[in-house]
Amino acid sequence: MRKLYSLLLVIIALMMPIGAWAALSVGDRFTVDGMNFQVTSVNPNEVQVGYNAQPAIDKNTQGAVNIPSSVNDSEGNSYSVTSIALMAFGGCTNLKSISIPSSITSISSSGFANCI
Repeated sequence: MRKLYSLLLVIIALMMPIGAWAALSVGDRFTVDGMNFQVTSVNPNEVQVGYNAQPAIDKNTQGAVNIPSSVNDSEGNSYSVTSIALMAFGGCTNLKSISIPSSITSISSSGFANCI
């Protein structure tokens, strides 16, 4: 009986980390190379640049910015980048250019507010 109990404890301990491998849910956020993303769909996997009127990048970023057409979260799940959120680049006055991939199908009306 003691061996069975020990075996069950080992099995339970091995199964516990499995939940951490699950894909993200709608609304979850993550950062890749200094750019913030929020999951907008899980079937298909899609994200937007920025979230909840929060900047997609540091507002002091200078020069050129390239928005990727796809990104991977920390678990290796791949997401298409399909939209630019409200205020995603708002107030980023030091940018010279932003490359927007063809995967972007929606840009918030104030995605680039107060940009020069």
